[in-house]
Formats: sequence, structure tokens, C-alpha cells
Amino acid sequence: QWWYQYDNRRNYQLKYKEDSQTYLEASGSVSIQEGPSYIAFTPAENGHYLIEVSDGGSGHSASIFFSAYRYGGIPAGDLNEGTLALKSDKDKYKSSDRAKIMLPNPKQGNILVTVEKGREIIDWFWVDPSNSKNDELVIDVPLSKKMLPNAYVTVSVIQPHNQTQNDRPIRMFGIIPIMIEDSDTRIDFTIETAENLTPNKDFEVKISTQNQKQAHFTIAVVDEGLLSLTQFRTPNPWREFYKKVGLFIETYDVFSHIISANKGDVFQTFSIGGADDLDYRESQLDSVDGKKRFKPVCMFKGPLSTDDRGRPTVKFHMPNYNGAVRVMVVGTNKGSFGSAEKTIPVRSDIIMQPSIPRILKPGDEFTLPVAIFRINPKITNAQFTLGTEGPIEVVGDKIIKVDFGQNDEADIKFKVRVKEAVGQAKIVLTGVSGSTEVKSETDIKVVPSSVRVYDKSTEKIEKGQTRSIKVPKVGLDGTNNASLDLNIFPNMDFDHRLKWLIRYPYGCIEQSTSTLFPQLYLKKMGYFQKDEIAEIDRNLNEGINRLQTYIVSSGGFAYWPGNTTECDWGTNYATHFMIEAKKLGYSVPDYMYNGAINRLKSAARNHSGKLTTRVNRAFVLALAQQQPMAEMNLLMENELKNMNSAEKWMLAAAYHLAGAENIRDQILSNTDTVTEEYEPFSYNFGSKYRDDAIILYAAVLMNQLETAELMAKGVAANLSSREYLSTQSSGYMLLALGKYFDVSGISAAQGQIISGTVKLANGQTINFNQDGS
Repeated sequence: QWWYQYDNRRNYQLKYKEDSQTYLEASGSVSIQEGPSYIAFTPAENGHYLIEVSDGGSGHSASIFFSAYRYGGIPAGDLNEGTLALKSDKDKYKSSDRAKIMLPNPKQGNILVTVEKGREIIDWFWVDPSNSKNDELVIDVPLSKKMLPNAYVTVSVIQPHNQTQNDRPIRMFGIIPIMIEDSDTRIDFTIETAENLTPNKDFEVKISTQNQKQAHFTIAVVDEGLLSLTQFRTPNPWREFYKKVGLFIETYDVFSHIISANKGDVFQTFSIGGADDLDYRESQLDSVDGKKRFKPVCMFKGPLSTDDRGRPTVKFHMPNYNGAVRVMVVGTNKGSFGSAEKTIPVRSDIIMQPSIPRILKPGDEFTLPVAIFRINPKITNAQFTLGTEGPIEVVGDKIIKVDFGQNDEADIKFKVRVKEAVGQAKIVLTGVSGSTEVKSETDIKVVPSSVRVYDKSTEKIEKGQTRSIKVPKVGLDGTNNASLDLNIFPNMDFDHRLKWLIRYPYGCIEQSTSTLFPQLYLKKMGYFQKDEIAEIDRNLNEGINRLQTYIVSSGGFAYWPGNTTECDWGTNYATHFMIEAKKLGYSVPDYMYNGAINRLKSAARNHSGKLTTRVNRAFVLALAQQQPMAEMNLLMENELKNMNSAEKWMLAAAYHLAGAENIRDQILSNTDTVTEEYEPFSYNFGSKYRDDAIILYAAVLMNQLETAELMAKGVAANLSSREYLSTQSSGYMLLALGKYFDVSGISAAQGQIISGTVKLANGQTINFNQDGS
């Protein structure tokens, strides 16, 4: 070994050397036959290994790296001179054993041994290494049941400060997991049943424990095919309750900061093996309307107890089923756990397999084929009867007789017709031969042959008037219904939008602001119950505080909390919300409010951003009585012809708020209320529906109530629909409607707003007296 083979001369001088050299561990030759060939090699120590195979004739070679390390160690060679290599004499112990931990004997100093589990130190003691003259020191560690299922033995070797026999650190540290398993923690169950089960018959399951001691258990009998589909394994409670426990104790000392006779500070990092992988499964099935056609075999009883000798008998009734079931037993008793399983075939003397359509429609007529299989050769003939329930009926013969003769199979057919109705139906097939009776029941739905038809009409009724509404007869009997909604404004069915926004989890600046915006004004119009008002106030106050997490150095707002890049549209949007909230009396921090206003004023002076951002910025500043007149005039002179309708309405509203009504009128004379679709993923989250709401908002500000009424009806209709709307579209639309309702005096906050009488076609009279809820 030469000094220039190391990274520095200091490493060469130490007896414990760290280098990146490659050493030849083993070599030889192998004869490659047809198929794979194997090379036997046992790694001597932790580290990275390279296997290289060369063909001496052609010179071709191939190689692969792999890592070798002890169980519970780390997947790399540990080059930390402060790490102790520990070994144990067994892979697994009993709680009554004594574990032998082996390590290189330092022959001087002190050794601290601890036994730890989870977050607890179970035992600790000191060992004097000078009592042994061997090069390998063996430490006896007594074990106990408290250490089940595993514990960790840590060894700290503390060397004298003045020793120079080796140049390893003053303190060396090692850790090794000790696996412990006692036979009395397992319960071995034995399951005894008949070799074959019969459908629609009772059966018994006899269970016994091999140690003939009492246990408590649950038992389930489930269709084996269903378990196979979901890859369901019989639960193993022992593996769960006695799985490997991680070590969560952190060990600290200051020995690595003490300058030894050879080397300075050494900082250590240790990694401990984690718990075993957990089994998981996905066995959730979507629910369906009506009755399930295929009823799974799934029976369960428990918790139950065995007798004193560990021998219970459990009775079940097998439903109409042919196939195989798995009996699963899971039990426990005073810290011991066990499980067992047994697969049992289920078949009757006669098996019937009807081929039934998946669904039926009114007026359908079909042939129902049934395949018959004779399992018991003693049966020579049988009689089969088809029965129905619900909107279906049998046409022709309901009873068919079969003579098997020498055949074990037969095919029969029934004819079935569906009535002109819909609903739940059932097909019942019964087979009888002597004392043998088999039955098959199948639930099936009769559904309409066309899609569901909706119709809707809206009429206006003045106070004291009477309206007659004719309800048309649409569709099949039993499928039609009608509902009557009375609202103070057309298309007020947007409760689903409001609740979705309020419950929407806080995320980016756009989502957070859209969640808060509509709550400002819809609260005023009485949309919420009294007990919800306090919750709305909490939402708004918490949302204002949350906006502080988006602030960047410029005073604007980032798209995500903690980001340092400003989002121009997000800054406009959040500042707009703060202005409206401040006007309604909510506490907005002055530094955040003033910083955002100053940021918008600075950007307006520099005329920065895209056209929509610039117009919206001027509009927001005008709402705060900080009109950027220079920016507004520049937009008016140079960009008006390039603006869409929403942008023109915002600019007109900005001039209106500045008192320049002549310029406002000039802009409005050259615009309309037509909006266009946006490209997907627009930078300002725009949409046609959001622009409709902006025009409504601006019209309300400028007291353009005729235009506002028309826009409000359209906005309300879109909100009432089930069409997808982005968070900003929904937020702006609800905000603008709230503004309009506030100006129009539409409010339920003062009490009852609708009362009257509804007289139905059958003469029934319903009096209603509803408040804003």
C-alpha cells in the first residue's frame, strides 16, 4: 500500500484506512451448459461487489454490481470507522434463551449494552472487555417475553482517551435486531367438515385447537371464486400482532466531539431495518340500484368461544350456490393468535344453469335456455318449474319434465315476456326429483328502453295571483314524477355550486380566493341559516389570514404558498377580494392590503402584463379609489379596439368610479354583452361564464339595471345547470349575483318572503310558508 493510493496522506497514516480500491475476492472458471449457470459465492463482509464473466475466446465480457449487507443493515458497505460489526449466534430465539452477541474485542475501556424496543429501553448493563483475552468478545444478553416479537441490542464501546493500539474513534457504536418467537403465541386450528356440501342445506363446521386449550375465534364461509377475484388472503393475526417492531429511540452522545489521540470529530449516521411489508387488498364493490342479481356467498359468525378442550361446532345454512367455499377461522387467547382455512366444494345432485339477459326492457320477449347437469347417477328424471315476480310473465309451459336416461346433461327452454312497465323482477327456477329439490333465484331489473326525459317551464307570478300549471304525462307509468320550485328569482338552484366552493380545500391563490369571494355577498341576501353565519365569518377571517402565506417580496401574491414568483392575475384577484372584504368590515392586515395596492400601482405605472391583466388591474385599483388615470387613458387610446366585451365593461366601470361618465358612455356605446370561449388552461383562468359575471358586476356598479337583470338571469341559469365550472367561474358568478341581489333588494334576511297554497290535480291542498332557507 502506497500513500499515493489514498485521497490524502492523513488517511494513509491511519491504521483504519478508507479508500476506493478494488480487491479481487475470488476467481475461477465455469462451464456454461444449456440453460442458466450458477456461481457460488459467499460475501465475507458488507460492501459493493462486482461479478464479471469473460469469454476467453472472443474477448466478450459482461458484469453486474450487487450489494451485500446483514439483515437490518444498510445496502452499502459501511465505511464509518465508528461502526461496530455485530453478529448473533442465531437468526431466531425463544424468550427463555440468552442471545450471544459477538464483536471484535477492544480488550480495554468500557462497553455499554442496551436492549431496546420501540420507544423503550428494556435493559442495560456494562461489560468489561479486559476479562476476555480472545480476539472476539461474546456478550450474553438474557431475553424475556417483554421483548416479543423483536428487540434491538445496541453496543457502545468507549475506549480510553490515551490508547494508541488502534486509531478508531473513542466511541464505537453497533446495533443488531434480535428476533424472538415463542410457540405458545401461535394457535393452530383444525377444521373438520363434510367432504362435500349441498346447496340450500344446513352444515356443521367442527373446529379444534391442537393444544386443546380454550380460544376465542370468528369464522367465515365465503365463495372461493369471489375470494380469488379479489385476491383475498385468509387473515393472519399472528403475523400482524407479532410483526417486526421498529426502533424509535434516538441515541446521542458527545464522544464524537472529543479529539482523540489519532483523529478529530467523527459524526455517525445509522439506519435500522424497518418493519416487514404489509399485505393489502382492494375488495370494494360499487353499489347498484335495486337488488343485486348475483348474491355472493359470505357468511360470518363471531366472536365465539371454544369449550375448555378447544372444540366448538358452528352451524351454517348454505344458500343456493354451486362451486367452492373457503372456511376461514381467526382466533386469539391471551396474547396468542392463529388462523386456519379449508376449501370445500359445494354441489347438489342436480345443477341448473339458466342463461338470463343482463337487463330487460318493457315489451321484450325472449327464450330462457336452461342447462341441466345430473351429478347423482341415481337420478333418472326430474321436473322443472319456472316462476316469475314483478313485471314479467311466462308464456307457454311453466313446467317441463326431463328424462335423463343415459345422459348426464339436458337442455330445456322457457318463453318469457316483459310487461309494459318497469321495476324489479325475479325469475325463480325450481327442480324436483324425488326427495331432491334445487332452486335458482335471479333478481333482474326491467329498465326503460329510452333515456330519461326532462321538461321544465318557468312562469312569473305576482303577489295575490293564481296560476294553473298543466303537468304532461311523459313516459311509462311508475317512471314519471314532477316537482314544483318557488323562488324569488329564476333559476336559483345553485346550492350545489355554493357548497362545493365552501368545502373546496384551500390550494392555490385562485382556489383560495374563489372559495371566499361568494361568501361575502350571499351571506347578506339570507342564503345561509342563522347558525351558519358565524361559520361563514370564520371562513372569511381564516381565508384572509391564509392569504399572507402567498405574499412575495414585491407585495404581490404567488400562485402557491411559499413560492417566490409573483402571479400577476393572482395578485389582481386576491387584491380585489381584500378590497371587497375591507368595505364590508372584515379585518384585513394593513401591511398586506397596502402592499398589494402599491404593487398594482407600480405595475400600472410600468404598463406591465397582458391586456386582460392591465384592464383588470385598473378596474381593481378603481374599486379601491386609486384610479391609475395614466394607464386607463393609455388603454382607452391604444387598446380599446383590441378589447373583448368583458374588458370594455371593466374599463368603463373604472372611468365610472373615477367620475368620468362621458368616457364611460363612449366605451359602452361601442360594446355589447357577447362573450367568447377561452382557450383551455388560460393564464388568467378565464371562461365565457366568468366574463358574463364580470359584465354583470360592472353593470351593477354603473347602475345599468336593465342590462344587469338580463345578465343575472343568464348567470343564474348557468349556475343552476350541472355543467362543469371552474372555481373562479363559480366564484365570480356567485359574487356578481350577490352584488345584484344586494342592489335589487332581493333578501331573505328579514324573515318570510314566500307564502301561499298549492292545489294538486287530485284535489289535495298544500299550504307553504317558507323563509329564505
